[in-house]
Amino acid sequence: MWKMFPVIGCLAVLASTSAAQTIEDSIIPEPEVEVDFSNLKSPSDLNTMMSDAKNRLATDGCEVSVSLFSAVSVQSNATANIIRTGLEPYYRSGRDEKEAFSRKRENLQPLIEMETASNDMIRLRNEAWVREGVCLLELGERDRGISTLSQALNRISVDPESRDMWLEARAAMWALVGLE
Repeated sequence: MWKMFPVIGCLAVLASTSAAQTIEDSIIPEPEVEVDFSNLKSPSDLNTMMSDAKNRLATDGCEVSVSLFSAVSVQSNATANIIRTGLEPYYRSGRDEKEAFSRKRENLQPLIEMETASNDMIRLRNEAWVREGVCLLELGERDRGISTLSQALNRISVDPESRDMWLEARAAMWALVGLE
């Protein structure tokens, strides 16, 4: 087993992608969580895991699905880290190096695709955190639920793809203090 470490870098700007964000704001390690890198999941596998977790939530409730959402968040974070690590040399390079590299579209296109894949895994992780946090609150695990929702809210963007997660997470938090 390997310990998960954060990917540290500078502002990730790839061509004109709208998903540019700092690595520090998007990839975070699970505190003291060990990730089995021998069992890494592909983005497709993780999307399937998330669908399964949602189905189990609908059929069996939070008692069954909370651990599934937790697994999705840990594994999607690991996958995002692996993808972003491959982009790190680009992130670390200076402006002149980036400009020279980016002159050839064929150099930049794979990076854009991998940046998109990483951002998709970050959104999946955030959604899993929201679902897990809401379930923890429903199961009476208030401290863990608040902590998990706080992690999500500290990372969720207000972009259209994340807006519903934001609304759900903030409503769950505000309901705790009687503001609905």
